[in-house]
This record gives sequence, C-alpha cells and structure tokens, in this order.
Amino acid sequence: MKKDIFVGQKWLCDNRKFGLARFYFVILGPGKNLSGKKSSKFKLCKLEMHRGDRAKFGYKFHGKVINCSHSHIKKYAKLIVR
Repeated sequence: MKKDIFVGQKWLCDNRKFGLARFYFVILGPGKNLSGKKSSKFKLCKLEMHRGDRAKFGYKFHGKVINCSHSHIKKYAKLIVR
C-alpha cells in the first residue's frame, strides 16, 4: 500500500534504539526544498515529542517547525493518524 502524506497526519519516529526521544512529525502543509522554493516533495512539519520522552530529552524540540522531505519521513517514521 502506498502511503501518501497529507495535512493533519501524524508520523511516529521511534529512536529509542539509539537512546533518543520518540517524536511525531505532524504535517502542517506544503514545504520548501533546500533552495527555499516550494516543492511537492517536502512538507512543513511540527515536531511533537512523545509524552513519555518529553521530560527526559524532548522538551527543547517540542513544537519546533521544520521542512522535511517525504522520503525522510517515510524512511524514519510510521503513519499513526490518517
């Protein structure tokens, strides 16, 4: 099944095996590529730290907004909410 990325979706990135915090990519809308131009291959995402990891190591990144490529999201995270 092909997983497309749409506004409002949450993708969980579980980095516990590397000793890092779990977090969600929350899709806000279209993003910009590395040249700063709008691109259909990037999404604007808000990072939401997993509730269980916020106090330990995630509080600095909770709520941060980033541009992220579709390939990066699909490689490192799994879709939680459609």
